[in-house]
Amino acid sequence: MKQVGGLISSPFSDIVNASFEQGDYPDLIKLANVLAVFKNKGEVTTDPLCYRPIVNLSCFSKIIGKHFSLRLISFFEQNNLLYLNINMDL
Repeated sequence: MKQVGGLISSPFSDIVNASFEQGDYPDLIKLANVLAVFKNKGEVTTDPLCYRPIVNLSCFSKIIGKHFSLRLISFFEQNNLLYLNINMDL
């Protein structure tokens, strides 16, 4: 990504902006690699509950997710839609 960033930044930006404007997320970016990692080392079991999923997303998916998050937070802040509830009595 770092080596070709200058070449792909403009087309990728167009894809990200079109995705936001159309409310559609590109199908190929939705793909992820899911690994099952055993929770307790040394123990052997076939119980699926002893494993936790680790999801490896593409760097493009992570970038789009980060931009979506930043835009969403900015929208909430600009429209005073965030509610901060600080409850110290836990």
